[in-house]
Amino acid sequence: MDVISERPRERSTVRRGSVIALDGGGHALFQVRGNVSRCGETVRLGLTNFERTEILEGLEQGDEIILSDMSDYANRKEIRIR
Repeated sequence: MDVISERPRERSTVRRGSVIALDGGGHALFQVRGNVSRCGETVRLGLTNFERTEILEGLEQGDEIILSDMSDYANRKEIRIR
């Protein structure tokens, strides 16, 4: 599992599968807090291709997110990290 810290003013890209589509619209990432990751860090997306998605807003400096493909966990609100 990959975890990265993002800078707020730089546009970052993540693997497409790490972005979860929310019911009712919008997108979110799994954010890491200790040994638990919660889905719900709402982000605004930019350009997307077959592999990467641009994150325009929603991350701040020091945020840790999961970059691995999380599509298998899209219905979970929380997962434990070992």
